[in-house]
Amino acid sequence: MLNLFQPVHDIDDDQNTHISEETVIDAVQYCQSLLVQYAEESQTLPTRVFDDIFHFMYRLLQMLPKSHSAFKEFAHLFSKTILIRDANNVKAVKAVLGKKKIAWKYVVCTGKDWLNCHA
Repeated sequence: MLNLFQPVHDIDDDQNTHISEETVIDAVQYCQSLLVQYAEESQTLPTRVFDDIFHFMYRLLQMLPKSHSAFKEFAHLFSKTILIRDANNVKAVKAVLGKKKIAWKYVVCTGKDWLNCHA
């Protein structure tokens, strides 16, 4: 049987590495029970989240030269790549913008913060 907590580089190529959905669900439930048990004992909930996506993007973009001719395009496409907008929210926002006679492209170019909160 494949140990889910075994590092990938320790798995033999000959070993069957197919993991059933049931095995994955059992492993997730086991990990959740450990977290709940730990939280009950220590009154805190452990987390492995060290940063959120907005701070990650900010730190990365701070390291790049803003004078580079491709900086703005890179920042736009990078944001578009990692922040996937919900299709239903986009439709709703476009409908509101249409009623106010505001172009979607204008909001995409000028109102990124507002758009990321609403779509």
